[in-house]
Amino acid sequence: MKYFITACLVIAQLQLYAQKNYDFPPEINLVLDYLLKEDYPEVINAQNLKLRPVRWAIFDVDNDGNTEVFLQILPHYMQSPAILVFSIFEKDSVVSITEALAPGRMVPVYKKELFIDTHTTGVAADLQIENTDREKLKAIVNASLKFGLSVIVFKNFIHTEKRDSKPFFVDATHLYYPNKANACTDWQIALPQSIAAGKVKGRKKNVFIAFSEGEFFCYEISAIHEGKYIEKHLSILPAPKLFSHFEMERDQIKYRDAMGNLHDLKLK
Repeated sequence: MKYFITACLVIAQLQLYAQKNYDFPPEINLVLDYLLKEDYPEVINAQNLKLRPVRWAIFDVDNDGNTEVFLQILPHYMQSPAILVFSIFEKDSVVSITEALAPGRMVPVYKKELFIDTHTTGVAADLQIENTDREKLKAIVNASLKFGLSVIVFKNFIHTEKRDSKPFFVDATHLYYPNKANACTDWQIALPQSIAAGKVKGRKKNVFIAFSEGEFFCYEISAIHEGKYIEKHLSILPAPKLFSHFEMERDQIKYRDAMGNLHDLKLK
């Protein structure tokens, strides 16, 4: 794991500062320009930390004619989502989707010197969940976002925080936070090692998929509602043992194994 984190740091630093702007796909140029000028992420107590992009996936996942960009960043904060989602509309206008994605299992914090706990900044609070009714959870999320609070909903509690940047929402109801105190201090969601968006044989809907710690986190996406919530179905499946990374062949998601062979992606 330590090698993965080191590699992420190197990639994140090099992609913005060692490459020229024209080396990026045009959609990524638009999103990065939007973030740097209008919606800088991870701003707490007026502190702007360096934006660290790692990888991306570009595809119209909800078939509405607008392109989605899934931008993976290396977060500075333990509680920041790894995948930011954007839609690109006519005349190259960029809209940041409120719901972000955090595909991965709960793992101990990789290196505490690399990640900041938002609880130490005085902006975060955790609430234990007594009722897991989806409608009531949605009402809590809506109320929190209305007051500018970012929200992560786990299976057993809710993390909220007040950032200076735009609030976000993460649906992590598939994850049980392992801390007995129901407070997110020692654990974080594992970071993806490869991502893709597109079509998969045997699936009717387009997908965003991430490989994390030996598993596929596959989001079948039906719609994105008013730039806010992603209508989705999440499947968590074991990845092939020799999986290396995803690759795109036109609009189809495929994968390459450790031997260099390209395979059709099959999700059971």
